Amino acid sequence: MNETTIITICVSVAVMAFVLFRQLRTKPVKGKSTILIVLAALGIYQVVIFLSNLGEDSTVTFGAVALMFAGSAALAVIMAFLRVPSYKLWFENGTAYRKGTALSVCLWIVAYALHAGYDKAVVLIDPGLEGIVHAVMPIYSAISLGVQRVLLTKKLSEIGEKSA
Repeated sequence: MNETTIITICVSVAVMAFVLFRQLRTKPVKGKSTILIVLAALGIYQVVIFLSNLGEDSTVTFGAVALMFAGSAALAVIMAFLRVPSYKLWFENGTAYRKGTALSVCLWIVAYALHAGYDKAVVLIDPGLEGIVHAVMPIYSAISLGVQRVLLTKKLSEIGEKSA
């Protein structure tokens, strides 16, 4: 395990802890996407570092990287759909709010565990991808949070229509 992989794993753990912490806080649901942009940029940066460190004798192909990303994105979307019903949603003084529950956190932990299992399977199939699978975690989190936000916003609009 090289230094870049260790740093990438540490960043992934920090991202997971940050996401889990934020899920239990009461937060207004709004269109601000700063965290999504930061997570995506961090993940892209780590992927670029991985790709730039590949030697000429590397067996990693564009197709393998693309397939790994597609599977990760699909898992992120599926888990976002599964988590949305676990959130408490309400309106207060015209502002929409959300708060995660213990179930929300458990589903996030399951999502990260599934992603770790997916990463392991990818590395078993193509050992050359070992360094990149950890770098994808921030991107996975950004996709899952983004889809979750869209779904929560849709659900809130349905709640608003019913109460009107």
